[in-house]
Amino acid sequence: MTDTTQAVTSDAKLCAQCASPFDSNDDRRYSQCRKCRNVEPTHTANLAVTAIADDAPVDPGVVPLKLDIDVAKPSPPEPRSYYWFGVTEDCPWSYVNAGGEVFQKTFGEVVDVPGGKQECRDHAGKGSQTHYLTDKHVALILERVAQRVVRAYRVTERKLYQGGSVKQYTGRMLTKQGAPNRPYNPQEGDLPLGQFLWMVKVRHKGETMQNPPTLVARNW
Repeated sequence: MTDTTQAVTSDAKLCAQCASPFDSNDDRRYSQCRKCRNVEPTHTANLAVTAIADDAPVDPGVVPLKLDIDVAKPSPPEPRSYYWFGVTEDCPWSYVNAGGEVFQKTFGEVVDVPGGKQECRDHAGKGSQTHYLTDKHVALILERVAQRVVRAYRVTERKLYQGGSVKQYTGRMLTKQGAPNRPYNPQEGDLPLGQFLWMVKVRHKGETMQNPPTLVARNW
């Protein structure tokens, strides 16, 4: 009797876990078929979630904490007003900084001159300006001005080449706070800086006045 059994060979890939042949949806890079690889793990964590009602009895040894949070409300903006201020004509400086604002005598301007050049003219016009400030900002400006004095104030005349003369004003600005190694010592002739600055509260931005009074009344 002749053995007619023949060895059957196939290139079908079998799953290493279930021994079933891979189909067209399986990824041959893995040793397990798609069905075996996508099965959920058998030992998942057993998590028990217990809901506790607000009125549930509390263990005497447990002290629950509560936090009361107030809803923050935005504060209303501070009221503002217009203030018109600057420096006097006989001030030793063309501008003074105080409380973050600038008191100006004149403002510079770049103009064209013959020869295709430009130059900056420091005294192009009046430097008085109007600022929109809060009461708190105004108080800070007045505080800064009150802490400064002008020492060795002098008025001299300088002759011009074209004829005539022009007045010059000089002085040193000191602060009453002084410095650790150089404290401020009042001297005869010291003048408050406020005698050279003026600041007027106006109703609108374009309002001005003639001969505005200085912050500190003059006695000279």
